[in-house]
Amino acid sequence: MIRIPASREGVRLCWTCQKPIRPGEKTRKTDVFSASGPGATVEFHAPLCPTTLPLHQRVPVPRRH
Repeated sequence: MIRIPASREGVRLCWTCQKPIRPGEKTRKTDVFSASGPGATVEFHAPLCPTTLPLHQRVPVPRRH
């Protein structure tokens, strides 16, 4: 289990891997725009995190009418 010390700003999480960003760790920030209101500024680990690719459908799925 990873223990993160409490801070006033709360725990910062990486947008890609959802793991904590530790104090002093290099990050990059970007804006996520929203049509319904103000967007959010999210953080990523500076060296990009390994991401898992979405599962691909290998066979056709029969339709039920």
